[in-house]
Amino acid sequence: MLRGIELDPSSCAMANEVVRANWQVEEGLGFEMMLLSFPASIVVVLVFVLIGILIGFFGFTLPAPSKPEMLATWLFFVIAGYVQWFIVVPRIPR
Repeated sequence: MLRGIELDPSSCAMANEVVRANWQVEEGLGFEMMLLSFPASIVVVLVFVLIGILIGFFGFTLPAPSKPEMLATWLFFVIAGYVQWFIVVPRIPR
């Protein structure tokens, strides 16, 4: 039952973003997912920043926002939130 609490709002975040321009959707989705999976989202954002720096270091550019990229971003945040709330937190001793 509790697992649906994490997955349902994140699914709504993805579904609510289908009518705006891709860059607006990507920004909105990123902020919504950062809130839903906080504080694990900090790690995900740092990994994304590191990847962006490495891509720039080798002379490449980031791809334009697209539906598959947004789905992958959403998936990374969902996995981080799931691991945080349903694997790590339950194992913390009371």
